[in-house]
Amino acid sequence: MSQSHATAPTNDASALLAGQYFVAGLDRAQQQRLLATATEHPLASGDHLFRQQDAAEHFFIIQHGQIKLYRLSADGDEKIMGLCGPNASFAEGVLFMQQPRYPVSAQALVASKVIGVHRDTYLQILSESFPTCLSVLAEMTGRIQGLLNEIESLTLRDSRYRVAHFLANLLPHAAKPPVTVRLPARKSAIAARLAIRPETLSRTLRVLSREQLIEVHDDEIIILQPDKLRANARV
Repeated sequence: MSQSHATAPTNDASALLAGQYFVAGLDRAQQQRLLATATEHPLASGDHLFRQQDAAEHFFIIQHGQIKLYRLSADGDEKIMGLCGPNASFAEGVLFMQQPRYPVSAQALVASKVIGVHRDTYLQILSESFPTCLSVLAEMTGRIQGLLNEIESLTLRDSRYRVAHFLANLLPHAAKPPVTVRLPARKSAIAARLAIRPETLSRTLRVLSREQLIEVHDDEIIILQPDKLRANARV
């Protein structure tokens, strides 16, 4: 890994780990085994946690901050593959690779701290816990479906749909209006993630505001009509 200094995790990491889907079904002793081999990585804005094709020994949970996942094309063009905020996990796909290497690069957009979960330790524990296997498979199946929906959004849908879909995905499941959500990254990074220009993102947010679906306050968006927003984002 590059530009990160790994240390032993703090007590806060234990609580963060316990709340993750991939520890469902683990008993206390198994959780402690996982925590014993976990590492903490503080990152300054712009630091890389890892780069594309680095050997993958860990997957990660974000304690605080924002992490950008991206790939570089053969021509050096950057394509943002994901924007992750606090409590989010990423890079779990390395669990099931025969020769694990990160398929993307991970860079901090702001000062951040992440917890690295040791791949080999987790795989050993996973082999002992069938309920956790089911939980991980269900979560990854859901993520695959989400990626398929997103591919359709980015290739077949207009900018309005893309922005509405992005905002709708920030909503809690049982949200009652109005709902305030915080953008997980700078608007320029979000625009790149949605494959639109920053000015197109700003214009689309203004349109949704004029229609009284949302209110925009810097990096906070107040969703005034969640059901209508979801209707705009429905596949």
